[in-house]
Amino acid sequence: MGYVLQVFHGPVIFLAKLAILLLLIRIFSIKRRFVLAVKVLVSFLALYYIAITLVKVFICKPVEKFWIPATPGSCLHTKAIFIFDCVMSLITDCVILFSPLPAIWGLQMGFKRKLGTSVALAIGAV
Repeated sequence: MGYVLQVFHGPVIFLAKLAILLLLIRIFSIKRRFVLAVKVLVSFLALYYIAITLVKVFICKPVEKFWIPATPGSCLHTKAIFIFDCVMSLITDCVILFSPLPAIWGLQMGFKRKLGTSVALAIGAV
């Protein structure tokens, strides 16, 4: 079960992040540089999650060795791969969280509204 969940983790997380980023594009569509930056981030995430999913699918040869360690064969360093994936996920989550802040602070509204919008965004992230 753990193997199957790890394999499906990447595509599911990518789709969740994609939904958030597409929403940000829709909200800040007038900011061309922001939209371009988000599209670059979406491309990076797509490539990363395709690569990490393939690594997780073929992490052991034969695949059974993942859940039956006594099976003859070899595995990549699974702990390092999973830690790397967690760190990358945390980094991209932070980038997604903080990416709209420059666009918010560039809007023509009062300081209190900018601060309130930023706080609302941060609370939503929690």
